[in-house]
Order: sequence, then C-alpha cells, then structure tokens
Amino acid sequence: MVSFKGRFLENTLSRDYFLILILVALVLTSIAATFARNSFFLTPTTLWMDSAAKSPGKRRPIFNYGFALYAAERYDQSLKYLIRADELPPDVGTPFRKLKLVKGNALFFLKKYDAALNAWQSVLLLSPDDPEILNNTAMALLKLGRLTSARVAAEKASTYASEDLLPDILLTKSQILMQLGDIRNGKELLERVLHLARTAPEVYLDIALYCEEIDQRLEARQYALKYLRSDPTPVGANKARMLLSRTAD
Repeated sequence: MVSFKGRFLENTLSRDYFLILILVALVLTSIAATFARNSFFLTPTTLWMDSAAKSPGKRRPIFNYGFALYAAERYDQSLKYLIRADELPPDVGTPFRKLKLVKGNALFFLKKYDAALNAWQSVLLLSPDDPEILNNTAMALLKLGRLTSARVAAEKASTYASEDLLPDILLTKSQILMQLGDIRNGKELLERVLHLARTAPEVYLDIALYCEEIDQRLEARQYALKYLRSDPTPVGANKARMLLSRTAD
C-alpha cells in the first residue's frame, strides 16, 4: 500500500514532468516562430521591402528595394522604386551612376528605349567614356533602328572596355553589323565572342538570348544548354531555363 506521502510525491513529480513538457513545447514553438520570422528576411527583396516601408523618405532603402526587384527580374515593380529613389535627395549610400544605370536597364527591359537613353545620358555627361553605359546605349539605339549612332557608341565602348566587359560589347557590335548587312564581319566578331566564352561562360547566355530574339530557336537552346553546363549564376541559370521553356516545341 502506497503511503499518502508517497502518492503526494508521485503526483508532484508527475505535475513537474508535465510542466517540463509544456515548457519544452513552448520553447520549440518559440524557436520555430523565430526561425519563420527570420527566414522572411533571408532574401534581399524581403529585407529591403521592410526597410523601404520603414524609411519612405530615404533614398538608399528605396533604391536597394528597387534594385532587389530588378535583380529578381520584376522590372515593372522595380522601376516604381527606382524612379522614387531618383526623386529623393541624394545620399552617400546610393551612388549616382548605379542608380541611373539600373533605372536605365529596367526601362530597357520594359522596351522603353528612349527613356533608358535619357537615364544613361545623365551618366555620360559626367563620364563620357563609361564602357558599360556606352554599350547599353548602343543596344538601345539598335532597338530603335538608329544603327549608325549605335555603331559609334559600340566602337567607343570597345575602346575603353575591360577584359570582363569586352565579350558583351563585341556581341553588341556583331548584332549591329549584321543589322547593317555586314554579315561576314558580324560573324567574325561572333566567333571572337565564342572564343572568349571559354573564360567568360555568361557569354553563352547572351548569345542564346540574342538567337531567341532573331527567332533562331535551335541555336538559342544550344547556347542556353552550354551555359547551364558551365558554372552559371543562380539568376543566369533561371534565365536560361526560362528560355528553354519558351523555345520548347
């Protein structure tokens, strides 16, 4: 027969054990909630969305959110924040060139080529030899059919290009020459680009996108697959997969 004291001790231990289980459950729930809350901020987009909402009058968080949307290829949404950032007072955390470059790029991908040129022109007024801006300008002029001006801009870009940027500029020049009817020289430049792609595999993606644009679907798929077999960036790999999806039979 168990004594009253024994039953009391047994009941007390049972209650303590039960309380411990409840505490453990609460701690685990708290940890899970904290992880879920923190995981919301793991991507640049969600991180800067929160900052932009908290600081609507500051250029840096507004620009960074716009840039995060741009990097995610959400160009229409990104442009709203890039325009707003451009209208806010300058600050040391938002370089003028980067803001104008990304704003122009977003406009370009939205096929607003004249507006893109205006954004980049403000950089060229201060740095007329900027090869990346010059190459982007050449691409926009090409889209607008202003081939002579596009060729001038691309030639100037190649003069000041770094080794990393040169393949992109040569590809631009190749497209311009082909549009001008100079197929032989255009193809020669394209061969140079392919040679450089051995050390800069992202060129395969550029060529794939260009081939898709001129309705060379088979070639577009071949170069997209070459890019995916290289060492693609996450964003680049996503673009290549989307291209393969668009060009599937």
